[in-house]
Amino acid sequence: MEDKKDNCDHKVHRKKVFQCRPGACTRCKQVKMKCDFAPGEQTCQRCKSKGYPCLVEAPKPNVYKHGRLLTKIRQKDAIIETLLKQLHNPYLATPYLIDEYLKRVSPSDVNNANVIAWLSRLKSREQIGMGCSTNVGEEDSGPLLHD
Repeated sequence: MEDKKDNCDHKVHRKKVFQCRPGACTRCKQVKMKCDFAPGEQTCQRCKSKGYPCLVEAPKPNVYKHGRLLTKIRQKDAIIETLLKQLHNPYLATPYLIDEYLKRVSPSDVNNANVIAWLSRLKSREQIGMGCSTNVGEEDSGPLLHD
């Protein structure tokens, strides 16, 4: 135990330069053993005794975890986007929202027949059950013109 402590003392003095390797080398991984480094050595005891190069590979990035999280974020983003579209869609409005629209009509549009007619149609469609009205005429498809 004290030997491991001596091997890793170099790491404290020099940040980012690993004298004590963070993981096992490729040969030690094959036999599922930890690397044992002598003080000041760059090659583990197992590789040194057999004459192998002591190579420590960088750990693999957690691509699976990141990909899974990104997928979840994209799904939730799509849900939020559809909810926001529904929120701003006047054809999916609740009676409360329609009444709020009527209260918030600007003073210049209070006497505008197109605006009042559109809000009335909206309210009647909502009462039908948000279904499509069978009386679709030219007035439904045209844009609203404001004075």
